[in-house]
Amino acid sequence: MKPPAASLDALESATLTLAKNPGVGHPREELADRRHFFFAVCSYLLVYRRETKPLQIVRVLHAARDVQAMLGLPSEEP
Repeated sequence: MKPPAASLDALESATLTLAKNPGVGHPREELADRRHFFFAVCSYLLVYRRETKPLQIVRVLHAARDVQAMLGLPSEEP
């Protein structure tokens, strides 16, 4: 299933914003190590490394997905 054109436009705009201002995202230590930052766009999460030149987008994930599983992290369930 393809995302709507408006979402694609928003994602493209967000990547340009991140390239110019990589500090606007935030770390999520429960999801990834400190090298990875997250930025929400519509129903998606951009996972990126802000210290790389050029900025490296690691993943684009739909927020309804199991983000921990998509990133290969163990579940926090006991």
